[in-house]
Amino acid sequence: MSRILKNLTVLLVENNSDSKKIIYDILIDNFEKVITAQNGDEGLKKFYSRVDEIKKVRETRYQKFEKELKEKLMKELSLKDELNKEDLRRILNNLDLKKI
Repeated sequence: MSRILKNLTVLLVENNSDSKKIIYDILIDNFEKVITAQNGDEGLKKFYSRVDEIKKVRETRYQKFEKELKEKLMKELSLKDELNKEDLRRILNNLDLKKI
């Protein structure tokens, strides 16, 4: 499976112990971490207890993506001489990728 998935955490909610064990064994081979819950209420509690962590991870990944995108655009456009680097920096700094 994709190495991207290896960096993700999954919340598995299943009330049948046998099914949960089978699914867990499959998921743990493909994801960094698998959190289990016995029912929907427990699953929601576990999810909401981790909201701040989820937001932090999401923001970190977004910042990494944005940095890599800017670097690739700078490299690509600087080779074509269509825009100078300062113009490109100004454009990219004003670009809010979260709205895309």
